[in-house]
Amino acid sequence: NVGYFVPYFHLVAHGRQAGFSQYQAAFVMSAAGMSDILGRVVSGWFSDLRLLRLIHVLSLWVMLAGIFIILLPVSSLNGSYPALMVTSLLYGFCSGALTSVVFAVVPNIVGAERTMGALGLLMLIESVAGLLGTPLSGYLKDVTG
Repeated sequence: NVGYFVPYFHLVAHGRQAGFSQYQAAFVMSAAGMSDILGRVVSGWFSDLRLLRLIHVLSLWVMLAGIFIILLPVSSLNGSYPALMVTSLLYGFCSGALTSVVFAVVPNIVGAERTMGALGLLMLIESVAGLLGTPLSGYLKDVTG
């Protein structure tokens, strides 16, 4: 979860640094947010079909979100706005999709009687990681360029 919020926080600045206008960079962020919402709905619907176990659905979304977060900086290397937009849309979709499944998976892992404590611990871990991720990524950017 350290990297989960990094694109949402730095995407506009990244787009500006890649040479896109302020409007274009902000639109990439807005599109990723809209895609996130769509991902939550589609993931919930797909999970309800029960074609795969929920843990496998979650693993799929986490893996895809990780791939797209790695591709985000690469997508704008040649100054291609469509490449950055598509990668941002895909990351937004996958990050939203994993969010809607994670809370359904916890009871399957720990059992119904431990769900509340497990969700509390999960939220603690996710919050600390999310809090540290954005400043760490900014620090890495400052150090490495």
